[in-house]
Amino acid sequence: MKDFDELQDLWQQQPPASTPPAMKTGKSTEGIKAALLRQQAVGAAVLSAIALLIIVVGLGWHFFKRPITYVGLGLAFLVIVLQLCIMLFTYFKIKSINDTVAPRLHLQQWQTYYQFRQQQARWNMPVYFISLNIAMALYLAEAVIDHFSLAVAILLVVYIGLMLFTYLVLEKMSMAREERRIQRIITDLHDLIQQLD
Repeated sequence: MKDFDELQDLWQQQPPASTPPAMKTGKSTEGIKAALLRQQAVGAAVLSAIALLIIVVGLGWHFFKRPITYVGLGLAFLVIVLQLCIMLFTYFKIKSINDTVAPRLHLQQWQTYYQFRQQQARWNMPVYFISLNIAMALYLAEAVIDHFSLAVAILLVVYIGLMLFTYLVLEKMSMAREERRIQRIITDLHDLIQQLD
C-alpha cells in the first residue's frame, strides 16, 4: 500500500504532458470538401435542367424551318451532356478522397485531385466554351438569317458579352476560389505532417 501511495504522489507531482496542437484539417477539410461537392452537384443539376429544356425545345416546338437549327440544338445537347458527365466524374473523384486515411496518404489524394483539376481547367473550359458557342451560333442562325433586326443584333451583342464575361471573369474567379480551397487543405495537411514528424 505504501508503494501505491508513493506512486500516486509521484504521479501527482509530474507536470501535465503538453498536448499536441489540434489538427486543423478535420473540420476545414470536411467543409471544403463539402463545398466542392456542392459546387459540382449544383452545376450538374443545372446542366441536367438545361439538357431537358433543349429536348423540350427540339421535340416540342416545330416552327424551325432550317435543319441547321436542329443541328445546333443537337450539338448544344451533346456538349451539355458531355460537360454533365465531366462534372459527375469530378464529383465522384472528390467524393473518393478518404478523410480517414493517414495524413500523408490524405495529402497525396488531394495533390492528385489538384493536378487533375489543373489539367481539366486547361482543356475543359476552352473546349466547352467554344463548342457551346458554335452550337448556339448554329441554333441562332435561323433567327439571324430570317428575322434580322436591331433587336436581334442587340440580343446577339448582349449574348456575346455575357458569354465573354462568364468565361473571362466568372469562371476564372470560380477556379481561383477552388484553387484557394484546395491549397488550404494541402497546406493544412503539410503542417499536420510536420507536427507529427
